[in-house]
This record gives sequence, structure tokens and C-alpha cells, in this order.
Amino acid sequence: MCLHVLNHVILYTISNLKEKIMNNIYKYGFTLAEVLLTLAIVGVIAAMTLPGLISNTKKTENVVALKKAYAELSQATKLLANDNGGTLAGSYFLGDGNANSVLNAYASKLNLAQNCGTSTGCWYSSPIWLLGQESVDFSNPSTGSGGRAKALLNNGLLVMFYDSNGDCSDGASFSPPLKDSVCGNIIIDINGFKGPNRNGRDVFWFWILKNGAVSPYGY
Repeated sequence: MCLHVLNHVILYTISNLKEKIMNNIYKYGFTLAEVLLTLAIVGVIAAMTLPGLISNTKKTENVVALKKAYAELSQATKLLANDNGGTLAGSYFLGDGNANSVLNAYASKLNLAQNCGTSTGCWYSSPIWLLGQESVDFSNPSTGSGGRAKALLNNGLLVMFYDSNGDCSDGASFSPPLKDSVCGNIIIDINGFKGPNRNGRDVFWFWILKNGAVSPYGY
């Protein structure tokens, strides 16, 4: 309601100023009050529109960064499968919950700035916020990190790998193409150590499939 009234006030003021400008600009010029009022109106309009523009710009940047990350990981995964005869089963995935061998294999296909393995580093200490108010702290092995192997890429992308099955047969309850084809998963943060560290905003999860495909989790 207040915004609606403010819009009417601004439009009315601009209309009056326009009429006065057309009638008097060549006679008297602008008074200081008119200049200040115009600046105030411009400030109000900027305050109303800039947050939306900034938000849309940030969203566009995130979409571009996600597409680049997905393409990079997809290419690396497909190359690893090709190196193993077209499948990831019986390759770098050992099914022991320790993803160091998986990360080391990916290191040959990605441009890593730092390989932290399953030790600390290459990930922030604050938790990832999931749906609602749930969160997972991947900096603490006792609350979700376990044998996840982490790395920082040269482009600032944070990646975390999990090895869930040596023969890539997880996903019995899933529908194709995930059914009985999951080797593990990848979690990425497209803007590195910056916030908000929230699913669907800058944090994204992917399944690693037996045929060398990478499939989004869906949240």
C-alpha cells in the first residue's frame, strides 16, 4: 500500500516538474529546491530498482558458473570412463567410503589448485544449508564428511567426492538412469568460500553414474 502511494506521489511530482520545466526552463532555469527534489526522486527510484537488478545479475552469474562447472565435471567423468573401457565400475571407486582414489583420478582431468584429500581444507568450516533449516557440516568427519575427498580448482570451484560403491551398483530404489548405476556423488560450491553455502544457490549435488554420466540430484 505504501509503495503504491509512493509511486503515485513520484509520478505526480514528475508530471508537475515536467510541466514547469517546459514552461519556465528557458526563463528562469531550476531552483535549488527543484534540483534537490529531482535528486531525491532519482534516489528513491534507484533504491526501489537496484536490489532487483543486483539479484537478477547474481542469479545469472550463478547459472553461468553452474553450467561451466557441470560441463567440466561431465567431461572429466566421461574421460575417466573411457579410460576404463567405457565404464567406471571396477575402476577408481573402491566402495570403502574413502574417496581419495576417486579424487586422485579426477585430478588428472581437472585443473586443481589444491588437493586436500580426506583431510581438512578445501572446504569451509560452516555447514551447508539444505532444504528448510537442515544443515550438514562437511568440515567435521563425525557429521557427514567421513571419507569425502575435497579439492580446490584453479577457477575457484570447490569439489567434494564420495565413493559409495566399487561396482557402481547403488541406487536400487531409483528410477533409470540412476537405478543400480550409482558409483558415488560430487558436491560443488560454484563460488568457492563465499556464501551463502546453500543448496540450489551456490551448492549443488550430482550423482556419478557407471556409464560416465553426471546426473543432478534434483535439489
